[in-house]
Amino acid sequence: MPSAPRPRWPLFLLSVIATFTFGCSDDDPARPEEGPNPAWLEVRLPDGLPRGMLWGIDFHGDRGLALELKSDGTSVLLETEGGDWMVTSVPELETGAVLDVAFDQDGRGVMVGYSIPGVPRPLVLAERPEWTSVLPSQSAVAGFVAVTVDDASTFLATGQQRNEVLAWTGTTEGKWTQIQIETPGNPNDKALRDVAYGADTWVACGFDDGGDGSIEEPNAILMIDEGTGWQLVGSPCGGCGNHDYRAVAIGSTGTIYLGGSVTDFSNGGGDDYVAFLRAYERDIEEWTEIALPDPGNLDGVNDILLDSNGDIYLACGEERGAVVRLPAGSSSVDPTNVEWLSEESRFFALGQAADGTVHAVGARTSGAEPEPLMLRRP
Repeated sequence: MPSAPRPRWPLFLLSVIATFTFGCSDDDPARPEEGPNPAWLEVRLPDGLPRGMLWGIDFHGDRGLALELKSDGTSVLLETEGGDWMVTSVPELETGAVLDVAFDQDGRGVMVGYSIPGVPRPLVLAERPEWTSVLPSQSAVAGFVAVTVDDASTFLATGQQRNEVLAWTGTTEGKWTQIQIETPGNPNDKALRDVAYGADTWVACGFDDGGDGSIEEPNAILMIDEGTGWQLVGSPCGGCGNHDYRAVAIGSTGTIYLGGSVTDFSNGGGDDYVAFLRAYERDIEEWTEIALPDPGNLDGVNDILLDSNGDIYLACGEERGAVVRLPAGSSSVDPTNVEWLSEESRFFALGQAADGTVHAVGARTSGAEPEPLMLRRP
């Protein structure tokens, strides 16, 4: 068991920018190089878009929203109605950052993140129909990193507040309420970094650095609420002290998919990050490892998309970037399933439009500052 887990993904400005290395990594002739891939097309973004990273994306019908985290820590909102992407003005984003977005059943959006300058505070913006802040002022150091919505248009936003997990629930029109999610371990650095809903179930993953890495107090945590309150799910790797849980999704039949990275501390350097994807069948409480093609090159799974055809898409990146498609019923270790691999990009989020087109967003990282990057797969 390693002595300590790798640093976790950031919630606020300085750690967001510092976590990722934006120059190229050391050359390795054994690694595939980026090249034209007919499966994916680069999306033209608005002229003059500032430097930064596309961090989140979601669709409702023909409408799409994408979030850019600029190099100064504030955000830009991009919007499309099925054509070109355009910048949408949202005054609150001049002093804040949003990291995730979701739509309710009526097509109204909610964005979550944190406000700046000064002490970071939770930020939730809802369309009413204009973008409006819907949370009371919070004095604690806190921020959201993920949001999702259920079939009744109730949103759940998760993140971190001081040394505790942060979770609020509400609608675009209704009151937002903080909910308590008890996690194992002592109060320490902990957060719920991704959240999903499906099959009448909420599920969230994250970390608890107050844990000792054991099953009773793990470092990596998966929480589930089937309508009777939040419970810790037994992990597939003991305490998972060297596992970084980054992404979670849930299928229509209730299968939970968990992705992230495993850090191999034995190498003493080199490529330590190894991507993983696992499936959890709740009815039999059993975990299954989903083998990935060349997981050492994928580094880590940052987002999971279960598309309408039953395929699984993965957005990957730590020291390089990749987009993976695991077609339903095919071999998951087929090398052609890695449909984009580049030393000069990172991918953070995925979204699917109404016409079935899948989008992957992130950044091109070859320069001194990252440049927004969006791909689409017709």
